[in-house]
Amino acid sequence: MGKICVIIGTRPEIIKMSPVVLACERQEGSDWFVLHTGQHYSYGMDRVFFEQPGLPVAGYDPDVRSNTLAGTEPERIFEGARIMLNSKMNWRNPFGDGEAGAEIVEILIDEKIRLINDMVSNLRKT
Repeated sequence: MGKICVIIGTRPEIIKMSPVVLACERQEGSDWFVLHTGQHYSYGMDRVFFEQPGLPVAGYDPDVRSNTLAGTEPERIFEGARIMLNSKMNWRNPFGDGEAGAEIVEILIDEKIRLINDMVSNLRKT
């Protein structure tokens, strides 16, 4: 099947992708990794959702933290894209919640995030 990148970042994504991660883990000889974009820093909003279903620790967890959304999000996007491009994976799950935070973020920023999600979902193995 090739190399698989399972991308997660928020609690709903961790829960939604748990069966995929566990199936990859059970598949002997599979080449896969979890890219955790780390939108939540607290145990109660993040780590507990790895522990409860028995998920392995993420293979890549960019430690990107800033005092502002404007400082953190671009760093997360670029670091995640760098990891995906360097890993030469064959499959990734381009899920995401493009509506999250729309009330607190300008509509223009929300549209840019949608465009970036679209570009990342079109990355091809080179």
